[in-house]
Amino acid sequence: MSILAQVYAQGGDVILHTLELTSTAWSGDPIVLVKDYQDHTITTEDGRELLARATGMAIALPKRDTTGAQDLTFALDGVRPEATRLVRQAQEAQAVVRVIYRCYLYSDLSEPAEPPLYLIARRYTAQMDHIEVTAGLFDLIDMRWPRMVYDSNTAPCLEFSQ
Repeated sequence: MSILAQVYAQGGDVILHTLELTSTAWSGDPIVLVKDYQDHTITTEDGRELLARATGMAIALPKRDTTGAQDLTFALDGVRPEATRLVRQAQEAQAVVRVIYRCYLYSDLSEPAEPPLYLIARRYTAQMDHIEVTAGLFDLIDMRWPRMVYDSNTAPCLEFSQ
């Protein structure tokens, strides 16, 4: 039984949801946010110590099924305006925003309670007071096969075939 399954079954501990956002559109350290009322110093799976800033956010975790399109949706409110500003800046620059979702137990911030999810932001919806981001895992359903499109530019011999 996993640690989170024990917490769900027995209770007694608080699960902290964290997001790490990075992009080439902004320079500097990643943005690390935690869904809580106070800041926490967390240790990632690779040994980095990061300050997770408290913010109001809503997270909809991806389904654990075989649909092939698994998205994590989160909304950031105006409590952390720098996070909202940087996500909007990346959207305007059409830069990729990488999202790492980790969950921790309040009693043990030395490592994530389960392996993290590595996602890429796909859709942004900006409102006046908050921003919604949908990030996804590898999208198997919408992937083109074959991945390389064969035409006269990539395969000149196709001009002579009928």
